[in-house]
Amino acid sequence: MPHNITPVSTFTAPVVAWSDGDAVAESSSDPTIQALTNRTEYLHNIALVQTIVVSANGTTVLTAASTGLQVLTGTSNQTFQLPDETTLEVGRPFTFLNQSTGIMTFKDSGGSTIYSVGPANGGRGTVPITWLSSSNSTANGSWLLFPTKPGQLVATSIADTAAAGSVGELIQQSLLHASALSLTNNTPVDVASITLTPGDWDIRAILQFTSGAATTVFYLGAISLTSATIPAISCIGVPSAGGEVTIESRVDTAAGGPTFGIIVPPIPVQVSTNTSFHLVASATFSGSLLANGWISARRVR
Repeated sequence: MPHNITPVSTFTAPVVAWSDGDAVAESSSDPTIQALTNRTEYLHNIALVQTIVVSANGTTVLTAASTGLQVLTGTSNQTFQLPDETTLEVGRPFTFLNQSTGIMTFKDSGGSTIYSVGPANGGRGTVPITWLSSSNSTANGSWLLFPTKPGQLVATSIADTAAAGSVGELIQQSLLHASALSLTNNTPVDVASITLTPGDWDIRAILQFTSGAATTVFYLGAISLTSATIPAISCIGVPSAGGEVTIESRVDTAAGGPTFGIIVPPIPVQVSTNTSFHLVASATFSGSLLANGWISARRVR
């Protein structure tokens, strides 16, 4: 049940210190206490006040004066544009609850879509989510998303993609069969490459060989940190600490044999700087042989 609380001061008022669980106004030039003041006043004056928004396929533009709890009702979709972060103190939260049958979409102050929450009936809208201001150096700033139910992470319930830097971010590259590379005997070649930004990722790949008038002895497929290079023999079947792995398959085929594929299952990799990973193909054969494939990585945390 909402609580209407009369503000005792603005965010720039004298600081508030805690005394027996209540807020007490005091004067101080200490920046730590000043920050605590803003936070305390916010909790007392705004966080406990909710705003009911009836969805109408429109946009609700939030400001620093907006209440900390926004509840969406109705039967339509609605967009919420988060405040200009230069007007907020770092750590300012905004909590949202989708009780409508529509989709709740979030945009930063520049108008870029950053997240969506599905309807309450069957989506994730019944779980409140909180956006926390983590940087106020620019208008769009940086927002952190938090679930508000212990043990649960809020997931998307619509066909959208995770933003760069967010859990679930996908980086991928593929080479279609129509553009398959012509291989040279015992010569590794990059089929596709991706660059991962710092973080914890799962990387995987699929490699396909198509023989023409060729007799193939064995195929090699690898995820390598070095372009056009099959990793050391120690990486065959077992990923290295850096995420390199080689899958070797010996298949003796007659000239004009069938297409053959190699699948590299998810491999965990952690990188501290931008790091390139290459999907490398090689084979021992005579005649002609083509290779194409796909490599992808998903940010897991």
